[in-house]
Amino acid sequence: MTHTDLTMLQAMKLNSRWLDSRFNEILSEHEGDYIAIKSQKIVESDRNFEKLLQKLHKDGIDASETLIYFMTKSKMVLGTA
Repeated sequence: MTHTDLTMLQAMKLNSRWLDSRFNEILSEHEGDYIAIKSQKIVESDRNFEKLLQKLHKDGIDASETLIYFMTKSKMVLGTA
């Protein structure tokens, strides 16, 4: 694993913690939206995933450097064994 990989993982961890600590507040404004978080702030949002990616590209933001999350009250299962 490279230094860049570790840096990106650390950034994702910080962004995840930031989202967790403000989840209800963000949900009240963005329910049903995909949000992109970078440096502990929402940099873009949209109800359509592809449009969100287009917005990020237009803004010059690399989507791989953001945490993208769909805001819903429902519990989401990201994977199963």
